[in-house]
Amino acid sequence: MPIVDLGDLVSGKSVEDSHYILQEVLSACHYKRAIPVIIGGSNDFAFSLFSGLHFHQKNINYTQISNIISLKQGESINEHTFLSKILGSKNFSIKNYHHLGYQKHLNEQDSVKLIKEVEFDIVRLAEMMNSTEKTEPFFRKSRFGNGKL
Repeated sequence: MPIVDLGDLVSGKSVEDSHYILQEVLSACHYKRAIPVIIGGSNDFAFSLFSGLHFHQKNINYTQISNIISLKQGESINEHTFLSKILGSKNFSIKNYHHLGYQKHLNEQDSVKLIKEVEFDIVRLAEMMNSTEKTEPFFRKSRFGNGKL
């Protein structure tokens, strides 16, 4: 399977510009039938990833790797609001959401409880240690994901 490194994303003049650039790159990947893997950056780029690919496909299986589950509300897209914008948007349809690698002591119990109540998958970092057995199916099922631990 051929693998291509597209290099570093050049930041725009504003955060919104950077989000737009990433969405365009992801859209181009989709047209080329390429599977994008995003490494690094801040978690708010997950919103760009999601919206860029959602344009082409609905009912997406999404996997997020992060030590924090933040469902805070806000006008702007940032580290604390991106997930509520993805899960709460009327423009997006998400089939399944998988959150891997969260750390219990860093998260508000209400956020963790809500993710579990809506029957999305959630796996603590401690459960992932030394074995890929539990998490591998989530990656196989996902159309795309984003991660940062």
